[in-house]
Amino acid sequence: MIDIRYGMRVQCGERTELSIRFLAAAVDAGIPLDLTLRPRTVRCVIEHQHADEEHQAVLAELPLADTAEVWVSWLSGHEPHTVERRTYCPVSAGPDRPCELYAQHPDGHSWQLIERHVTA
Repeated sequence: MIDIRYGMRVQCGERTELSIRFLAAAVDAGIPLDLTLRPRTVRCVIEHQHADEEHQAVLAELPLADTAEVWVSWLSGHEPHTVERRTYCPVSAGPDRPCELYAQHPDGHSWQLIERHVTA
């Protein structure tokens, strides 16, 4: 989707709630998370109207020496079904503008996308 006001592509913005049960299962699987995480809502950061139906969001950043983040995946209207470490996208728009998404993500890179603002 192209936002006519800015001529830029737009992030999806779909949100989902993370249950304590989901977070606890992630910790049990070896994902380093803080179970007191607040808020427990994540927002899809890949391009709006993405090709696949799965939404994607960063759940946690890993230590600076690491080359990955923890991401969650979910389908619209459902609780997340996947939590996994994903390496960073290797593409950048210059030395100070790396893509903040994961390697082999669908659609546009993070610097090509603007946040979608949804009003009620």
